[in-house]
Parts: sequence; C-alpha cells; structure tokens
Amino acid sequence: LLHFTHSSQGINEVLLSRFATILHLSKLALDGLSSCCYMFSAAQLREAEVSEEDISLGFLVHSHSLSRACCVGNNRNYEFIHITVQCFFAALYITLNDRIGQSTLCSLFKHKQGKTS
Repeated sequence: LLHFTHSSQGINEVLLSRFATILHLSKLALDGLSSCCYMFSAAQLREAEVSEEDISLGFLVHSHSLSRACCVGNNRNYEFIHITVQCFFAALYITLNDRIGQSTLCSLFKHKQGKTS
C-alpha cells in the first residue's frame, strides 16, 4: 500500500484515500478465514463491496485452480496473492473494527472438523 510514498504526509494521504478499499479487502479476508475460504466468487466480492478498482490493486488475483473447470464468462474466482496477505488484511480488519468480539477471535483458532459420513 505504501511502496511509492516517501514521507509520512504521503503515507497518511494514501491510507485515507484507500480506506474504503482497505475495509472491503480486510472484511473479505476475515470472512474467508472464518469459514476456511481462500477463493472468492463474484457474489462474495459483491457482498464485501470489493470493486474492480480494488481488484486492480493486485492483492486479489484470478484463481487459476478452478477457473477453467467452473467459470464461464465473467464468473471468475479470485484469491489473495498469498495466504499471508489474506491474514494481514484479516488482522487489519480486526484492529480497525471495534465491533469484533472475543468469540470471533477465538473462532479463528479453533480446529474446524469436517463432517464424517
């Protein structure tokens, strides 16, 4: 986010001008981690209010693993460029949002068990 700024004044301007983008990406990231989701559909991006401009920043990339098998037309899946980027944005959302409760934090560290048949 800040790789092209050279002063603290520039850093503040970049952060303020991209605050909505940061919130959208960070909410998407936390929602994904909470549900063990690492690829996001167009519907999930819309729900998190992630715009094409947000995607163009490069933190989300077109997912190649499922793209050919299940996507037709504009129905593309996206993922964060790396899981650490998703974790960073999720942590950022937690620190920026005072409505995140302790139960949300605890749920991130609980082992998710799959259903057995």
